[in-house]
Amino acid sequence: MKNKYFVTAVGLIFLIAGLAMVTEAAQKPAAVAPAAAKTPAQLKAEAIQKAQQGLSLHEWAVYVTSTDSKGKAATETDVLTFNNGKITSRNLLAQGYPESNYGLAVQDDGTAVWETMQARELPGEVDIAFIRGALFPNGVLSGTIIMQPQKGASKNFEYSTVKPQTTPAPTTTGTPQKGKR
Repeated sequence: MKNKYFVTAVGLIFLIAGLAMVTEAAQKPAAVAPAAAKTPAQLKAEAIQKAQQGLSLHEWAVYVTSTDSKGKAATETDVLTFNNGKITSRNLLAQGYPESNYGLAVQDDGTAVWETMQARELPGEVDIAFIRGALFPNGVLSGTIIMQPQKGASKNFEYSTVKPQTTPAPTTTGTPQKGKR
């Protein structure tokens, strides 16, 4: 009979210990499961959204230079505006080219690369402007504009938010005058 009490006592001890562990576990906060890793598609979508926000922060004043001229290339300014997935060039808008949608991709180094095509319709012809560009992680925006008229030769331009270096015109030097010291 002593064995019977002993077995019952040991059983009760295990039962009480088990209940204590269950009660303690119930009182602890649940462990937070680690966040699921993002898929490459999710990471790409986030990078594109971040790049679109970066482009849309403000109007981009750019310096446009012809790459076709043989002599000194003239530089003019333009303003590029990115808004709701569309781009507008102030200079091209003045010439009749409307805003257009642009495609955007983000490279592994964080560079946002985009491109668009704008068309202006004239009586009997359609002229096209191809605009490509990149927003680099250092904040510089640069690219190319190719003007492809239906009639005439195409014109190529480069643009950047960094003003191109200009070479100063040579100065004429005369005979130095002797002055009093």
